[in-house]
Amino acid sequence: MKLIATPFVKLWRWIKDTAWIQPLLIVGIIFGIIFSIQPFVNWIKSLNSDETATVNYFKGYKKSLDGILDVDSKEGKSKAVDHSEAGELISNLITAQEAFEGTDEQAKANALKNLPAEKFFLAFVQDSCSGCSEAKKGFKTLQDNWGKDYYVPRDQYGNELKDQKFNLITIFCDESVENKTDNTSLKPFAQLLDNYPQFFENSAAKMYDTFYFIDGKVDKTKLGYFESGDSANFQTPTILLMDFTGDYDGASEILFNIPNEGGNDTDQAKARTLIDCWNHTGDFAFKSSN
Repeated sequence: MKLIATPFVKLWRWIKDTAWIQPLLIVGIIFGIIFSIQPFVNWIKSLNSDETATVNYFKGYKKSLDGILDVDSKEGKSKAVDHSEAGELISNLITAQEAFEGTDEQAKANALKNLPAEKFFLAFVQDSCSGCSEAKKGFKTLQDNWGKDYYVPRDQYGNELKDQKFNLITIFCDESVENKTDNTSLKPFAQLLDNYPQFFENSAAKMYDTFYFIDGKVDKTKLGYFESGDSANFQTPTILLMDFTGDYDGASEILFNIPNEGGNDTDQAKARTLIDCWNHTGDFAFKSSN
């Protein structure tokens, strides 16, 4: 150990005893710091740029929580009244799921009129979320390639649906809104969970019967947070496939991240997972034990 340290000790003594080398060393260190700053700044900018792109993309499909903490003149300010887009969507989804669990075809038709589409992804996201950034890559790639090659929507029998469109709806779990009540502790997304517990409970119950869950690909703990409407532990992203086509009656698949189909870490692999989810194929399909 002493032999290894000896050259460094001699070097240090030489620098300390050689006056002219010290200013050069200081200047070198300063320039080293200066030249290392820009790559670091560029790296930070790239992170911010990616986050901004993700937020902007998902905001293009956003149903806002604004209005969820409104008040009614009859109730006063002690109770929140929901006038939000997000609340209206969840309320309409509850109605639709109830209708499609029954046999009244007119009730089903009426319920569909109040939905964005008969089939769509519903993604719960937030501003700063690495998983959301990864999800965005998959969604954007799927959207850009929709109807081409592997990314073709199909019905439950495998037939191509050339007229079926890519549909995505997002709700931002960290959205800030005006609180018009006198209860300052109320939080917008937590209020959404409290207002519509039956949606999260019923949707989660359906997930236990999916092949994706049975195959062990759904995190039970995270599904439990979703089912109980646990705002403190609610996962982002949480991606639901809302499907009112064929034999499906609402929430039909759930993802807490987007795995890379085939094990390839690419945007295309994520998009393949999403189209498999949409079509209930691949990892989302029944697998015979034979």
